[in-house]
Amino acid sequence: MDYEFIKMMIQIVIFLPFILFLVYVSLRFGGGKVQSIQNGKYIKVLEKVNVSKEGNIILVKIGEEYHIMTSTNKEIKEIGVLSKEEALKYEVDKKLSDDQFKEYRKKFKRRIKKGRFKDE
Repeated sequence: MDYEFIKMMIQIVIFLPFILFLVYVSLRFGGGKVQSIQNGKYIKVLEKVNVSKEGNIILVKIGEEYHIMTSTNKEIKEIGVLSKEEALKYEVDKKLSDDQFKEYRKKFKRRIKKGRFKDE
């Protein structure tokens, strides 16, 4: 075999695990920082719905106001602002759906542990 090929394979075997370890460490200890940067104090993207290949409708909370926006590859526009009543209704519905999902997940895990999960 060629000497250069063997040298290259040895380098890969030595440095690839080191690089993978560095990636793991950076994601493990820096991942929370990236998430906290994306979830700003005052601006949060609550929901994003694709309506076409390039278009989205986005619900954004800015401070205490809820804004409905559209997003395409070329521009972002504000469609409107939710009223206080609509925003409160959204928060309640979101909380209920989150609670229902958590309850369903608990029941599902219990059924799996008991071995009683069958197609119904």
